[in-house]
Amino acid sequence: MRVVSAQKFAVVLLCTLFFALAARAAPTNHALKSDEIVQLADATARIANDGSAEVRVHAYVYEQERRPGARASLEKYLGIDVDALSPEQRANFQARSKLMLIDAERGKQLYVQGESGAPVALPRTDKRGSTVAKISLPISASTSTRWINYSVSGPIQRFTGRALIVPDAGTSIISDIDDTIRDTHVLNTHEMLMNTFVRPLKAVPGMQPLYVSAAENPALRIHYLSNAPHGLYPLLQQFLTESKFPDGSIHPRAISLTSTAWNKVFHADHIDGHKAQVIETLMADFPNRSFVLIGDTGEQDPAIYGRVARKFPTRVQMILLHDVTGDERDSARYARELRGVPTGKWRLFKQASELTLSDLKLFDVKTATP
Repeated sequence: MRVVSAQKFAVVLLCTLFFALAARAAPTNHALKSDEIVQLADATARIANDGSAEVRVHAYVYEQERRPGARASLEKYLGIDVDALSPEQRANFQARSKLMLIDAERGKQLYVQGESGAPVALPRTDKRGSTVAKISLPISASTSTRWINYSVSGPIQRFTGRALIVPDAGTSIISDIDDTIRDTHVLNTHEMLMNTFVRPLKAVPGMQPLYVSAAENPALRIHYLSNAPHGLYPLLQQFLTESKFPDGSIHPRAISLTSTAWNKVFHADHIDGHKAQVIETLMADFPNRSFVLIGDTGEQDPAIYGRVARKFPTRVQMILLHDVTGDERDSARYARELRGVPTGKWRLFKQASELTLSDLKLFDVKTATP
């Protein structure tokens, strides 16, 4: 029942996309307009044998919603009484709700410019305003050992992005965000919405120092995975920066009300496609790396991670699940969702202080500080 109710809660958040990501007819002009914004998610890259960088770019194109009554309709969907909020909470709501009041731009042609070399074309954006592609960019003398910078130029401004350089060998942590490292309370509708749109962003106690300790391993990389719609990408960035989590790639969910995402919301037994797709793409892009999957028990993480571990038994080193539901380890739920996964390859934890770097299968062993 917990999983079903969590899916229902997702409907409330997805309703806010009515104005943001409703499908639009493809524009006749594929060039960017002056009022259109390009959002470039922190991506991943590998150094190819010829010395160039293979970068998997994920971009979104949108413009701010201008239709009268859009914000009032959003407030109604969210069920938040703005007049009852404190001045600080009202300011948070105004800033965060603006992230959802956007129109996705379909059919836009973007050109990525690396630190040197000629621009590279991306596929035109889909009905969600999204485009994804793996492209080759030259590496200049100024390229850092950890990030590759690139940009997309518009009529009046340049939009910048970056890609995390991932070594061929080593360990990658794929970490969920909500209720894994951010205190969101997804299983409670009101709390989830208040924590997302109104209250200060809070980290799950103890997770940040654990991740910081893990990041001391020079071969480690962290990939942050979220079911939050890509309109909230700046909020994810804000949380990771303010809470001082280590840098990593960030993978939000591209979604529109006319996509199959509605089926994923209404069918609680469906293993969500976004997270599984991101994980499998990372594994395909970096075939010599091992992976630690960290999530929570509130929604579909156990089922998704179990499916991945069965498909890639030698690649997944450990599954760590933040217990927010209270299901026993030997419950029917975990017997079903983690079937076939060796018992020593997954564990539940209620507090981050229960974990050490040995649980992450890393080179050093330290206890996380609560």
